[in-house]
This record gives sequence, C-alpha cells and structure tokens, in this order.
Amino acid sequence: MISQKKPKQVNDYVLLFSAGSAVGTLFLWAASYLFPEGDIVEGRRVFENIPKYLQYAFYLLSASSVFISGYLFSLRAKNWTRGTSEKRKTTLVSKLKNFFDGILMRTVLRFRAAGLMHSMIYVGFLGLFAGTETSLPASSPTPAANDAA
Repeated sequence: MISQKKPKQVNDYVLLFSAGSAVGTLFLWAASYLFPEGDIVEGRRVFENIPKYLQYAFYLLSASSVFISGYLFSLRAKNWTRGTSEKRKTTLVSKLKNFFDGILMRTVLRFRAAGLMHSMIYVGFLGLFAGTETSLPASSPTPAANDAA
C-alpha cells in the first residue's frame, strides 16, 4: 500500500506560521530569564511590580491567543482555497482610479452624514500621524536620535 502525501496548502503554512509565532512568544519569555535587564539609569524595569504568577499568565495567554488566532485564520484560508479564481476585466488605470477614490474618501462621501463623519475621523488621524512623525526625533529616548534633531 503506497501512501501519497497530499500537497501542502496555504492554510497549512498559516497554521505553521502561527505555531512558530506562539513558540517565539514563549522563547521571548525564556529569553527574559536568560538575558536579564542590567542596571536601568532612566525609566523602569519591564514587569517591575507585577507578581510572577501574573507574568506567567501573561506569556501563556499571549502565546495561546497568537496560536488560536492563527488557527482560526487558517480555517478562513482553507475556506478561501475552495473557490475558483475570479475573471476580472480591469486595467491598471481603473485600479488606480479605485485606489484614489478610496484614499480620497470619495466612496464614503456618497452618503452625506456618514461620509462627513468618516472623513473628519480620517483627517484627524492624518493630522495625529503627521504630528507624531514630526515630533518623533526630538522626543526619542536614544542619544543618537537626539543628536540628529
């Protein structure tokens, strides 16, 4: 009796990646014991006043939630592979037009009240992003970044 291996599908790779990420989270937990923090001049230690049992619970729950999320996403990827490819008759120009319609909020602005609210939130976040990016080098904790400012 010859057993044939079925070919790996996308959902198998997603599940493998999520398992690796969960193991990586547990490795970071072990690395905190292998490479302890030195003397901290400014700031505070990570998990400074947190009891050990809560630290253990944090890392175990983080690793399990990463794996469970990846598992659920692999089920979604398995569902996607059941379908067939869609025949689209689009061009690069129409794709770029649709992209800029989405970026410039034209798709949401068709509905006046909801479009105005969404565009105000969008512009507010763009302003917050711009303000964060322009002030980032001046407030960086690393000396090299402060010298460049």
